[in-house]
Amino acid sequence: DEDVERIKADTRQLKNDSVQSTRNALRLAREAEETARLTLNKLGDQSEKIGSTERYLDQSKANTARAEDRTGEIKQLNRSIFIPVVTWDKEGKRRKQEMRDAERRAAEQEERDLAMKDVRESQNRIGRAASYGLENNDGWGGGSGRMRTAQQMEERKRYRFADTKEEEDEDDHLEDELDDNLNQLGDVTKRLHALATAQGDELDGQNKRLERLGNNVVKLDDRLGRATNNLRRL
Repeated sequence: DEDVERIKADTRQLKNDSVQSTRNALRLAREAEETARLTLNKLGDQSEKIGSTERYLDQSKANTARAEDRTGEIKQLNRSIFIPVVTWDKEGKRRKQEMRDAERRAAEQEERDLAMKDVRESQNRIGRAASYGLENNDGWGGGSGRMRTAQQMEERKRYRFADTKEEEDEDDHLEDELDDNLNQLGDVTKRLHALATAQGDELDGQNKRLERLGNNVVKLDDRLGRATNNLRRL
């Protein structure tokens, strides 16, 4: 009898320890999920800032192009003061200039569309990851609410050492919480995987955008340098 009672006590203690372990694991998993969500939100804010930088850079490019046009006009006027300029085929030159202007506007619009497309993709990617697995369960409740099957309840009895109804109820409560915690751990793990995947994809996308942004900055800097030199020579 003493051996039986000791086995019963050890079994109950093991269940209590298991439940406490799953509680701790679930708490840490939820903290990790919260950190992952905050990180993803920060990446979303960073994406918006990159988009704003791209828009400002696009405005700078347009302003530089207009400055180059005005510099050319001033240069032509300065020459015409001292040297009469005879222009042949004015209509043809006008059409060529209009074509160049149209091509430039089309290229600028294409870059703006690409920047907006990147921002939308970033928003969609972050939105999908943030809402993954939260449609029917927010992951923060006290239990999963899953129904126990008759087979599960029968299997429990094989490892139950309860002499009273109170002990049976306590044992059922421990088993229920253990199952719920394990199920919730599985759900949190899936959400963490989705969040981590989204973060990786978002970082890859932002790195490409930053690389493109850096190349555009170098090109703009070269254009500004040439425009400044042209102005000095007027």
